[in-house]
Amino acid sequence: MIFGHQQPRIFTAPTQRVRPAGSECLEFLDSVGVQLDPWQAFLVQEALAESDDYYDHPLFGLRMPKYAAAEVGIMVSRQNGKGTVLEALELLGLFLLGEKFIVHTAHEFKTAEEAFERLCGRIDSNPELKKKVLRAPKGNGKEGVILRNGQKIRFATRTKSGLRGFAEVDRLIFDEAMVLSPIQVRASMPTMRAAPNPQLVYTGSAGDKDSVQFGRVRSRALKGGEPRLMYAEWSIDPCTDFCPPDCADHDPVYDVESYAKANPGLGYRVTVEHIELVERPSMDEESFKRELLGVGDWPVEGEAWRVISEEHWQSCLNEVSAPQFPVVFAADVTPSRSHSCIVVAGLNGDQAHTDDCRPGACDCPPVVHVEITGPPVDHKRGDNWVIPRLVELCQQHQAHGVAIDKATPAGSFVDELEAKKIKILTPTLRDYAQACGSFYAATRRPVPTLAHLGQATLTSAVSGADKRHVGGLWAWDRVNTNVDISPLVAATLAYWGAMKAVTNPPTEVDFAWGAPMGR
Repeated sequence: MIFGHQQPRIFTAPTQRVRPAGSECLEFLDSVGVQLDPWQAFLVQEALAESDDYYDHPLFGLRMPKYAAAEVGIMVSRQNGKGTVLEALELLGLFLLGEKFIVHTAHEFKTAEEAFERLCGRIDSNPELKKKVLRAPKGNGKEGVILRNGQKIRFATRTKSGLRGFAEVDRLIFDEAMVLSPIQVRASMPTMRAAPNPQLVYTGSAGDKDSVQFGRVRSRALKGGEPRLMYAEWSIDPCTDFCPPDCADHDPVYDVESYAKANPGLGYRVTVEHIELVERPSMDEESFKRELLGVGDWPVEGEAWRVISEEHWQSCLNEVSAPQFPVVFAADVTPSRSHSCIVVAGLNGDQAHTDDCRPGACDCPPVVHVEITGPPVDHKRGDNWVIPRLVELCQQHQAHGVAIDKATPAGSFVDELEAKKIKILTPTLRDYAQACGSFYAATRRPVPTLAHLGQATLTSAVSGADKRHVGGLWAWDRVNTNVDISPLVAATLAYWGAMKAVTNPPTEVDFAWGAPMGR
């Protein structure tokens, strides 16, 4: 039997944490029939860990330590047993810790209703707990449990108005946090303002680009140093398209050890057989990674450098680089045709030497130079200027060709350029997606195989770019972006064309580009 990892791959404890919750919490849960897996027990103790700050408990009349974590984030794939962790926290809050008001929210009513029914089932099966209940209303959105001493829990579906009308919530749970909006959180936060020891709990599975709130919590956890945030994530760090077959730095997708790393419930309520025989054949790889392995397509806080990091882009800066013959030009036009850009690419004569190679006696890859043509830079309003400028550039520099994606607005240039005897290089959709991946990979190698001059327009496009999935690959997202990425799209096409020119060089090799174009 193979069991899932009981410790999360990513874990951040609040800096104010002094000690985990006492053993009495787990002993209480055991006494009422809640049997926890080790990972579930770990989460409960860490979520309720104590700080060295105290408050006057309103029900017990005692000075008690506050929770170290004011916020708790738990990211784990579905069907692993996350709901049991929430049940445990709710039972402890109601029957041991004296939390006066707990609110459990979900994106859909059926999810909130199922959580309510599970909790009621736990209470009904234990006479000692049941006799403390005054009533458990159900229907008309009133699902909840009210104790005889006035403590209560409500189960609700989230709305834009949040929890208006609720007051002094001690524990606020946002289940299905991957579909939680910042507006819903903002509308709900005031309910906890007057509580003496409040805690906000986010639980969910892997998010996507719309998971702004949950992604923000995750981003803060990854940065570390948060005084009152606890975050735990079960996921893998998957291989990319550019990993070698024997990559030891990342986790393979279709591997039992990866299943175990991302699914702590493996061997308890999830089986390898079901994953392999049912779920794997029914999903494409991206869906499998998201649903089974916790690999989210998370939004990036700050809306910048989502794909290529600033560090990697700056590592490619080479102010004395210049493209050599044969060169390839590329043009791109924004979807609205408001702006257009022309980029040139070609080998610059360098190789990406690593520390363990011998220059002159190695097969290190060549470095490709990319540059917006000019001066002034050929990134301008409209598109009427593009064809005359491309003709001029091709005649001056004996270009190998012009790369244009026919599926974009720039595709309208093809017929006229071909009529002027200019060779057009047109990638297929798969060619273009692979070019995007290759361009990205060229910035991330131990020694970059891409060189640029640090042109502000191109750098702006790279920093603001995002990606969209194309089958099993990805490409630059031209629609859902707040910046003009035509310089990056053109640079990617030019890079692709330059690499094709390397494998199919022209016969005349006596022409070099000369000085960098931006000079």
